[in-house]
Amino acid sequence: MSSRRRRSWTPSAEGRAGDPAPAADAGFTLAEVLAALALLSALGLVVASGFISGGRGLQRASEATRRNAEILRLDEVVRSCAQRVLTPYWLSAPQASPAPGSLAISYLDGSPGAALRLVFKDGTLTIGDGNENVSFCEVRDAKMEIAPARERGTAVLRLTVFFEGLEPFTILAAFGGKPFPLAEPP
Repeated sequence: MSSRRRRSWTPSAEGRAGDPAPAADAGFTLAEVLAALALLSALGLVVASGFISGGRGLQRASEATRRNAEILRLDEVVRSCAQRVLTPYWLSAPQASPAPGSLAISYLDGSPGAALRLVFKDGTLTIGDGNENVSFCEVRDAKMEIAPARERGTAVLRLTVFFEGLEPFTILAAFGGKPFPLAEPP
């Protein structure tokens, strides 16, 4: 083993032969630091805009999901209420009392005095029997009628609803009672 001692390098004005050269690259220049900051800022902007547009997309998707759930709930309410209309066999369809923006359909739960009521007023569609009602908001317009079904002699409830920002859609709901078809004369 050699007994030579290692000398640490100390800068001197003369510089000695055999001594390591001072590092010319001891740090980053201002231009390099600014270029790195500009690159990181650009990457940060790209990531931030991705999060913002993703958040907007999520908001639109949740709004569409909420509206679709409301439409499904409307469909369920209309069909279940129409099933409660039990027309006697000697009538081809339940009795209807149309008025502007409303429709009353008799024979709710088989009683000629009880009626299923559909009322559209001030952007709200209300469906029920007067005691228990279900309301749907954000409705632009609603058209309701008793329409002939495909089967001769029977009828269905036809409800066309226009929600804000959506295409109109129509619900055809069969009534609970199945009246006999009217006989045609021979």
